[in-house]
Amino acid sequence: MTTEEKILNVARKKFVLYGYYGTTIREIAFDAEVNKGTIHYYFRSKDKLYGQVVSSIAELLLQNNIKEHQEIFLFIVKELQNNRTRFLNALNVIPNLNWSDYLITLIKNTLAEISPDEFVNVLK
Repeated sequence: MTTEEKILNVARKKFVLYGYYGTTIREIAFDAEVNKGTIHYYFRSKDKLYGQVVSSIAELLLQNNIKEHQEIFLFIVKELQNNRTRFLNALNVIPNLNWSDYLITLIKNTLAEISPDEFVNVLK
């Protein structure tokens, strides 16, 4: 695994667990066992790293694998609540797709398959 892949894997876990605002470059660097400068070398900024993570999640969304990954579903719901503009801007790496409509449909379809109790458990 390359250094860049290692950073991306750690960043994905951190962003999914804690969201954009709950994740720091310092924490990512520590868990990836690199220094902060290495992250800036590969990604230039936290925003660009977040964009790469969201792009990888977009691939899951387009493959309709979201239902198999509750943690990703929860991340999407939380980011749309707390960080909507940044999240949707990061998704815009794939042009010609109206992500707002797509995500609304995806969330409605996914919620139809999850009982209210399960959804509350996912939010915990």
